[in-house]
Amino acid sequence: MNRNPEREAKYLFAAEPYSYFMTRVAVGMDNDTIRSIDDLRGRKLYLGSSTSNNAYYIEDYK
Repeated sequence: MNRNPEREAKYLFAAEPYSYFMTRVAVGMDNDTIRSIDDLRGRKLYLGSSTSNNAYYIEDYK
């Protein structure tokens, strides 16, 4: 179970994470328009599960 605001309201989490997942952005090899997360503004993204931490990360980034 990963940390997010809803879970923090219900559960106690340790100061040190027990799991760590790198968030990566994958684009086609011929795509040279996306170099950083800033280049994703205004684009549609596929994040996998809408309850994933990626969704919270992107929502906070906007």
